Amino acid sequence: MTSPALPDPPAAPSGISIRRVAIRNFRCIDDLQLELEPGTTYLVGENNAGKTSILLALWSALGNRRPVDDDLRRTPDDSAVGDAVVDVFLVPPRGQRFATELRQRLVYVQRDPSKGTEVVGIRTVFHPSREGAALSTRRSFLQPGADGNWTPVNAPRMPQDLMARLEAHLLDASRDLVDERGNRTSIWGRVLADLQIEQHPEQGVGREALEQDLADLARRVRDSSPVLRTLQSDLGGIAEAQASVGRVEVQPLPPRLEELARTAEVVLHQPRQPVLPLRQHGLGSRSLATLLVFQTLAKLRLGADRGFQPQLLTLLEEPEAHLHPQAVFALRGLLDRLPGQRIVSTHSSQLVADADPRSVRLIRRSANSIRVLALPPDTAKRVLQFRRLVERPFGEIIFARALVLCDGSTDRYVLPTLLSGYFRCNPAGLGISFVDCGPMNQPHTMSIIRAAHDLELPWLAFTDRDPAGIRALRSLINPATGKPLEPDSDEVVMSGGKQVEQLLIDAGYTEEVEQVADQEGIPLGTGDRRHLKFLADNKPWASEQVAIRAREADKPLPEPVIVLARKLERLPGVPSEARG
Repeated sequence: MTSPALPDPPAAPSGISIRRVAIRNFRCIDDLQLELEPGTTYLVGENNAGKTSILLALWSALGNRRPVDDDLRRTPDDSAVGDAVVDVFLVPPRGQRFATELRQRLVYVQRDPSKGTEVVGIRTVFHPSREGAALSTRRSFLQPGADGNWTPVNAPRMPQDLMARLEAHLLDASRDLVDERGNRTSIWGRVLADLQIEQHPEQGVGREALEQDLADLARRVRDSSPVLRTLQSDLGGIAEAQASVGRVEVQPLPPRLEELARTAEVVLHQPRQPVLPLRQHGLGSRSLATLLVFQTLAKLRLGADRGFQPQLLTLLEEPEAHLHPQAVFALRGLLDRLPGQRIVSTHSSQLVADADPRSVRLIRRSANSIRVLALPPDTAKRVLQFRRLVERPFGEIIFARALVLCDGSTDRYVLPTLLSGYFRCNPAGLGISFVDCGPMNQPHTMSIIRAAHDLELPWLAFTDRDPAGIRALRSLINPATGKPLEPDSDEVVMSGGKQVEQLLIDAGYTEEVEQVADQEGIPLGTGDRRHLKFLADNKPWASEQVAIRAREADKPLPEPVIVLARKLERLPGVPSEARG
């Protein structure tokens, strides 16, 4: 017997898409412009960069969240800067014009001077209320000015029907389906509010027949249990004490199907393991279940009473929370199945590495402002080509504060180990990412440099001072100057005339080489070059082990590594605590 198919969506698609939002004076945001993708937009950045503030601003403007005075941006003396403003720009999802019937309902359709397409601009203003901590809300249409800025118009009034065509929902990092069970207004409760069971009396099935079967089963359970029978007998005292009560009955099962459904369990079956309900599983499964139940809500409920399907904007905070790394790889497909548009704030380099680079927005916060950085189309195309060709994926690169480009896997492992002796901490904790370009003159190296430049990410190149290394450098163009890299460029550190293995020998790490060879039971051989030959024959693991032992012995660092460290600590993205 096959399961019945899910009902079709409640109405036709909304016919609109959110292209751009602008947020001012909301929490930590002073003035921010954010372009949205037709599907999923990913927000990445460090903690306290402003990602959650973006989600809350949009939830307040387009969802059912009531903002409070804490949402107003504050000055250092804790006074509000002014009203918070959220501008949303609606465009046709395809083509340049809205459908004729929809254009009439949108009321104030304008022509976007920069795009040439139809657009509706809506401004939501949050301002203090004399009635309490909750902010008051005022909305108006926007029109383009001669200076390119959008300004509010006083008329016409914002129709309620228009705002009903937009719907934002926030799924925050604390989501847990187990907590939602039993709550009639939660995602779980809304999905199960109406089971849509039709009546088929001629077939003996339907709501009435099922609820009769339910009553019969409840009676059998009660009659089979001496505990329930005794409980019902004793509770009969209510009828003796209150004349208004005729009879008391214990019902071990709810009488209505919807009440029964709200008590439903989600049970996960694992091979050769006991069957466990969701409440006994970890937070990863429970968080993921909430996302999937929301998908059901969007399919069956949203817009059911309005006669049209609203444009859904799902705001997701850390969807990767508590998930196993392998599960994160499958997450993008689940997100893309949600209807409408999605904005995802994430700290997962795996999730970002699997995303389209064009959909990623890097949120950078400085002392005075918050900026949104995105890859231009040409750079994003190059990133698509290189991201699977380098040892460090795009997802890790975009989260970094600084990049070191290496021309081999040995450098990639040895340099962080040696630098940890200089910084007295792991360079990864300072946001420094080491990229194995292997070798430096590969086409994707230039793509990495271009992406770093577009994302305002500082970078350095560490390579050999030999003819091949210098030729590789000169094949790379510094986007900031438009000139080829040279050995004396500020962005370049030369390791010397030999590869990194020789660098370790020249630094005096021969004793450590002998210790590693002895530990692994590998004969070191004879001759003056035996230490170098051992490292060359066992790259890259042997050089890393030698570097670890040299660091533990507090051996002096090779001079090129010290030069690299000093250049790194001067980069603007590296934390000040790393600077000597």
